[in-house]
Amino acid sequence: MQKIKSKKIILKNEFITLDGHPRVYGSQIPVVGLTGGIASGKSTVSTLLKEKGLPVICGDNLTKEIYKENESLDFISNHFPHCMGVSTSGGAIGIDFPSLRKEFFNNLKSKQIIENYIWSKHPIYFHKVLANLDTNNFVIYDYPIIFEQKLDHLFDLILVVYADFETQKKRLKLRDGIDDLLAQNILATQLPMEQKIKLVNKSQIIDNCGDSKALELEVERFFNDFLYIKTT
Repeated sequence: MQKIKSKKIILKNEFITLDGHPRVYGSQIPVVGLTGGIASGKSTVSTLLKEKGLPVICGDNLTKEIYKENESLDFISNHFPHCMGVSTSGGAIGIDFPSLRKEFFNNLKSKQIIENYIWSKHPIYFHKVLANLDTNNFVIYDYPIIFEQKLDHLFDLILVVYADFETQKKRLKLRDGIDDLLAQNILATQLPMEQKIKLVNKSQIIDNCGDSKALELEVERFFNDFLYIKTT
């Protein structure tokens, strides 16, 4: 009987740069950071990468899971009681995320309190997801504030999804139904995109200023430049 061959997607050796050095959250396998600005299209790129069979961990999804914890509900209730409300399902008290969002982006002290709590739990959830992924070669970590938190030295490779400021603002307002002022306040909390793309090589920039077809071609280029398929 002929043996069925299996295919594995591998990160090229030249991009495994941290062997013997600490990686983000103590990961034992190479980590490719996927970052960019809010509303730059990072989540769309994550989806395209997953569709290609790549192992992706989404930082935003980790945050959503953390907020579901009873401990998190207690934390927000104790620190920001005005950001709690009645949920639409079952009438239970839950976090009013629109209110929490405004508190987060309009008050620097509140932002720091919430971030310190959430980020402290990310390593635990990262490893929970990683343990269930079919990979032993590398993982892609979709995390929006790699540079802001000065974590870039803990990644083997970093990809930056790029969109110009006006494109970001337009997408953000449309996506979240917010006004111009809040959109600008949100964008101001992150390192400007023009600075982020200066921190990586040109080949590490995924340009998302065009249409969906152009973005698919950019993702395909990443696949060809940085990865290969190994048949076993």
